[in-house]
Amino acid sequence: MPADVEVISGAGDLKSFLSEARALLRRLSTTGERTVVHTHQPRSGALLQVARLGAGDRIPVLFTVHSMFSRYSRKTRAISAFNCMSADRVTIVSHAAADAFPDSVRGLRRGAIKVIPNGVDLARVDETRARLAAERQVQSSSGGRFELVYVAMFGSPDKGHDFLLDVLSDLPDLGLTLVGEGGLRPRIEERVREEGLAERVRFTGLLSREAVYAELAAADLFVSPSVREGLPIAVLEAMALDRPVLLSDIPPHREILSKGAERPLLPPDQTAWVEAIQNYAGRSPESLDQEGLANRRIVERDFSLTRMHASYTETYEMLMRRRSRPA
Repeated sequence: MPADVEVISGAGDLKSFLSEARALLRRLSTTGERTVVHTHQPRSGALLQVARLGAGDRIPVLFTVHSMFSRYSRKTRAISAFNCMSADRVTIVSHAAADAFPDSVRGLRRGAIKVIPNGVDLARVDETRARLAAERQVQSSSGGRFELVYVAMFGSPDKGHDFLLDVLSDLPDLGLTLVGEGGLRPRIEERVREEGLAERVRFTGLLSREAVYAELAAADLFVSPSVREGLPIAVLEAMALDRPVLLSDIPPHREILSKGAERPLLPPDQTAWVEAIQNYAGRSPESLDQEGLANRRIVERDFSLTRMHASYTETYEMLMRRRSRPA
């Protein structure tokens, strides 16, 4: 944990969280520092808004929507709508996620909502890739087998891990690395063992970003059959590492590839995925590299962390200028 990060624990209960949040807001309002509170998670963001009512000076609040409203539970939809109505400004991580938000909320907050696409730290990607190349770590240990990689938490069936195993069962010569952790992992691991896929499916668990980059760089093809995303960083990181990507046909994936990658997105059809992966496996390394380089250019132009930071800095500055009582 960085030394300049302060953790507010709330002692594990709602009353303590609200008390500590109010104390924090009061302290921030009297420090003389230019301050914006940026919330991301719907439930904690809503609690922050409640705490804000009793904190005196109204420090500006920015709320960011990270996923598709249509995939939220009914309760989370209500909480997210409350956050969007009560925050001073709202940012959404993709145009696809913005389009999925209720027209009623967008209409009422017209001018207060801004799309700021997620971005990739290209400098960190390139530093890691250079180190891996110097250490000769960017190489597959599969003995020439075509390797797939998927980066996603095992937190929801929407991520499509089961579907990927269905696909892999029809691709006997390919390997798959699953990066991530979550409550569904034990069941997926058990299925891998039961179906005799253990020699071809590897689980890494949680990894550092640099270790994730190493997994992406060593694979031949990044795959994502997910049906729920906001704007998936893992896809963008794979593209930043010059990897070809094969993606499900959902709005955030369409948004990424619309920036210059004229490639098909796939429906949840096992045969279509098997045929597409076989096509990639049969292509020359030069062809795969060419597609990967085109992906890298898309990230450089439209999805860099530098571009994302500039947009958020502009939003923070605007919020601080609009404070009714400047610090």
